[in-house]
Amino acid sequence: MMNKKWQRITAAVIAILLALAMLLSLVVPVGASEDVPSEDSETISEDAEESGEDEGASSGSAPAALQGDCLRIPADAAILHGVSIGGIDVSGMHRDEAEAVVEAQAEALGDATLTISAGGGSLSAPVRDLGFSWKNKDVADQAVSLGNAGNILERYKSRKEIAGQGKNYLIERTFNDEAVSSLVEDLADEVYTPSKPYGLSFNDNYELYVTDGADGFRIMTRESINRLMLYLDTGWVSGNPSLEMITETIEPSGDREALGKVHDLLGSAETDYSSSSSARAQNIHNGVELISGKIVYPGESFSMLDEVIPFSEENGYALAPSYAEGSVVDTYGGGICQVSTTLYMALIRAELQIDMRCAHSMIVNYVVPAMDAAISQEGGKDLQFTNNLDYPIYIYGSAWDGNLFVGIYGVEERPENRSVSYRSETTKETPIGTKIVGDLSKPMGEVSISSSGHTGLEARLWKDVTVDGETTSTDFNYSNYAMSPLTYVVGCKTSSQSALDAVESAIATNNINRVYSVLNDYGY
Repeated sequence: MMNKKWQRITAAVIAILLALAMLLSLVVPVGASEDVPSEDSETISEDAEESGEDEGASSGSAPAALQGDCLRIPADAAILHGVSIGGIDVSGMHRDEAEAVVEAQAEALGDATLTISAGGGSLSAPVRDLGFSWKNKDVADQAVSLGNAGNILERYKSRKEIAGQGKNYLIERTFNDEAVSSLVEDLADEVYTPSKPYGLSFNDNYELYVTDGADGFRIMTRESINRLMLYLDTGWVSGNPSLEMITETIEPSGDREALGKVHDLLGSAETDYSSSSSARAQNIHNGVELISGKIVYPGESFSMLDEVIPFSEENGYALAPSYAEGSVVDTYGGGICQVSTTLYMALIRAELQIDMRCAHSMIVNYVVPAMDAAISQEGGKDLQFTNNLDYPIYIYGSAWDGNLFVGIYGVEERPENRSVSYRSETTKETPIGTKIVGDLSKPMGEVSISSSGHTGLEARLWKDVTVDGETTSTDFNYSNYAMSPLTYVVGCKTSSQSALDAVESAIATNNINRVYSVLNDYGY
């Protein structure tokens, strides 16, 4: 019987042998598949000429595999089973075969057509037009190297991973960011649907009621671009790519509850345009339609000019007389200032905050001095106000049968014992002068009037507030209107130098009677 000492020695030896066996099973497992290379099939040391003396090699040095150095891939190495590139199985292929497959796949990707869609609309573009190219040109080398390069432990680990879940190498793509973004933005413009805000309108009994709003629709551009770039980079494998964009619903703007309280006429005004030409009347109709129905919420501002420009035929305007640098000329939109003036009078009667108001350069005849409000895109004149009340206000306007009406509707919170009125006071008047102009293009003796002239005025507008019968007056605005002269145009075209000299001397006196006398002397 073996004594206890030998028993302990034998047990230790067996334990050591078992540990070595376990270690060897990790390096060269028994029963490994034929895909896993044995040590006999691998070159585990380099020949002397390649190792070189300067590497410290000696006849007693350990094999390269045992030093952990990477091994050269055999020239005839094949890609392992379970490996694919761009979703295409390349198992068993050599480098050249895999490269050909990758080139064909990349070419097919470039030839594809991308389609993006949203809200029932779609746009398509060739992938190449989006700046497509692929950058990992060495992907075939990577596939061949997997499980065929490295030391025995590295190769074994790679092969076990492939056997378990396979390996797919992406064909790494690049795109032009601007081209991709532009495609998304074009579709966003195409499918965009603005929301319809809650509004107000009159029923058959001339009572205001709230009109329903409607949802809008739009593409979330930045998020959709990011999603598309990620899809093109990693999600798209083959075929023609297509992707739905990220969208959102735009809820109706406005406060339905607050609008439901708007019923009171806070201020209104009327002016007469019955003597206007058809072109001027057209401009008045067009202008009042552009502002009627507008809702201004508490704290919001309104610009008359922003609502009615551009002054063009395409925007509904006709050529009609208007003031320009002290004279009357035909412009698109002539007469629009009567609309802004009528709105101004309604606003001040509603006691809304006026931010900008400009007088005309010359007096107008459809409203008393200092109650007008001119607008001019070139002259920088505008009518602007802010809703300084606690509820929304609704602008309603109409032009019919020569009468222009503008009303401001809201919630009346002013006390019943308080009333407001405005009065105009002319503080200075400059009579119409005379101006005589000679015109060599018109025959001698022809006299015409180019401008009937305007009286110059300075005026103040007073605001009178009456509470329980007691009135307080405040200076509300000041207006200065230039005088424009009665202008005569005298023809001076003649072959007689003496007649020309005489008429020009008479014109210089600025006395039309003297001009007529000289013309009579020369037989004109």
